[in-house]
Amino acid sequence: MKDELNFLEIADRYIDGQMAEGERLEFEAWCNDNEDARKILSEQIRIRSSLAEHADLADLKAKIGMAYDAWKRQEAEQYKGITNQPDSPTRLMPFRPYLWRVAGIAAAIAFIITLSGVLISHNYNLHKLSSYTILRREIDNIKRSQNSLINDIHKSKSGPVNPGQYGGTGFALSNTGLIATNAHVITGADSVYVETSKGEVLKATIVYKDPHADLAVLKINDSSFRLPPLPYDLKEKDNAALGEEVYTLGYPRDEIVYGKGYISSETGYLGDTNSYQVSIPVNPGNSGGPLIDNKGRILGIVTGKQSPSDNIAFAVKSSFLLSMLDSIPDEYNRRALLREKNVFQHLSRIDQIKKLQPYIFLVKVYN
Repeated sequence: MKDELNFLEIADRYIDGQMAEGERLEFEAWCNDNEDARKILSEQIRIRSSLAEHADLADLKAKIGMAYDAWKRQEAEQYKGITNQPDSPTRLMPFRPYLWRVAGIAAAIAFIITLSGVLISHNYNLHKLSSYTILRREIDNIKRSQNSLINDIHKSKSGPVNPGQYGGTGFALSNTGLIATNAHVITGADSVYVETSKGEVLKATIVYKDPHADLAVLKINDSSFRLPPLPYDLKEKDNAALGEEVYTLGYPRDEIVYGKGYISSETGYLGDTNSYQVSIPVNPGNSGGPLIDNKGRILGIVTGKQSPSDNIAFAVKSSFLLSMLDSIPDEYNRRALLREKNVFQHLSRIDQIKKLQPYIFLVKVYN
């Protein structure tokens, strides 16, 4: 318990920005290597954020209460002054107490309306500033393209014509059908299918899921499924550099969509050291897509964005994806995963994208 309390004190100094640069980097590196520390830090960040929002709202209510008390005192003084005044020959109409009561009620109603508006506005601004949105896409049956429906009809044992309730993105971890995605993409799934860039729909099984890290692994059920050797690899050491150019491929639509941007922070939402903040356009459906550098290395996996902006995204770092691979059952030959030779380093961006597309999947969830 004492060690945990000491860690919380250090975590509070980190959250408050009270660490020197060297100490901060050392602390982040230690958290990256220690799963329990990462979980405690993430929870402390969430608690501190909730307490800060509550304190701001309580302070606002206290100030409004003080203003209301001052208004009541002022009204009482005005009422007292009027009732103690003798009748004046210059008054155009006699004083009637019920008019003051009506005026008081009207003023109270106006105050309540104003108070409600202020509180609603305050809560909206807090939500607007700190809203995190996962990027799982609700699939609209009506908008599904006619070509996809025709493909489903002609495919043998590929998958159901129903396009699914939810969708996201996944990418190949091996050429034998292992696919990485986000845990929130498959939450509540009764069954999962993946669709290739050529429109082939294949049933998949969930073989690993970590809701805390928001990572999951799927396995295509068809044992004959094969891809060419993976042309990319996973960045295993060091963080991506601030300002480093990156891009992603995903399925916010029925067709694959390309987006480019750069690393805008070495930490994610609310200072999460497990993630990057990325300036890149993303939308529901991008969850589970790879974040890739110019050399074709996977830096992370897209998880969410800060609302209402479409250009502030977050991605789990590749180091945690590597940790996930160590948790995959031995039967899936985890040592061979993402260990292929990278052939992207000398290719143009356009050629990289062409080679990547067969390895990016549309994940369809049924529940």
